[in-house]
Amino acid sequence: KVIKQKLSVEDIAQWFEKHAEKVKR
Repeated sequence: KVIKQKLSVEDIAQWFEKHAEKVKR
């Protein structure tokens, strides 16, 4: 996976939400 050095706040929020669902459980 290639991580972009320039991450927008929206990108991080979306990524966080995706993982939050898995961690929330």
